[in-house]
Amino acid sequence: MSGYQLTKVHGQHLLTNTSVITNIITQADIRPSDTVLEIGPGSGNLTLRLLEVAAHVIAIEIDPRMVSELKKRIPQELRKKLTLIHGDFCKIDVPPFDLCVSNCPYNVSSQIVFKLLSLAHENPRIRMFTLMFQLEFAQSLAAEPGQDAYSRLSVNTKLLSKSCKILFKVDPKNFTPPPLVDSAVIQMVPLSQTGLGMEEMRQFEGLTKVCFSTKNKMLRAIFGMRGVMNQLAENHLLVTKTEIDKEEIKRRVTEVLTETELEEQRPAKVSVVQFLQLLQAMRTRGLYL
Repeated sequence: MSGYQLTKVHGQHLLTNTSVITNIITQADIRPSDTVLEIGPGSGNLTLRLLEVAAHVIAIEIDPRMVSELKKRIPQELRKKLTLIHGDFCKIDVPPFDLCVSNCPYNVSSQIVFKLLSLAHENPRIRMFTLMFQLEFAQSLAAEPGQDAYSRLSVNTKLLSKSCKILFKVDPKNFTPPPLVDSAVIQMVPLSQTGLGMEEMRQFEGLTKVCFSTKNKMLRAIFGMRGVMNQLAENHLLVTKTEIDKEEIKRRVTEVLTETELEEQRPAKVSVVQFLQLLQAMRTRGLYL
């Protein structure tokens, strides 16, 4: 890759340590019949190893220079196993695949995760993701309630996946150029169904957004904030076409928090199951965020 200036705008940090690549391949559970998706293959260090073990590899690369480099590097005998797409993964239609194994561009980490989870929701064929991210982002993906890294990202990930765990950490020296932070490889098993409709998903997003805007306050304090009360009143009018006064909202909120036993809980300690219970109790009483 001499002569190429890697760009910050594309979040480019090429994984160069062959031992790390081998570890990723070993833990990705790739079957000989699998089609593997790779996002941001760069110069192809991981791609070449994927082609050795998978039936087919779909590599999506946004940088035309990397596309050209990758085309040069693929041996003739492996080219029929590779579909190389020049484009932005977050904006294009993705061909069917079984697994995703990638050193992901760090600047669009959230968009990548939730597009992958959305694709898995549409296609139960998709089995697992083995992905490299910045360590802090990976910790937030995998965090449990009560842990420092637990966030709205953690909750939404748990809603859409069966499991998410950190496999191992990766030092900056294993990349060119070295990132300024440590990285980690995570493994995620997606859920094909969440049990929520589109409107419920939207309301779940609204609920977690409000709660994690001040995640260290108790829920009774969060729901008592003027902005939240106003939002509940506006959304009630929007959904039901009827007005509701603030005192009635307070009464219903108290009922909801009492029923779910979450009055004294902080969002940072509330599980995804509890958030779902909270959402259902709110919907029953005509409260929407």
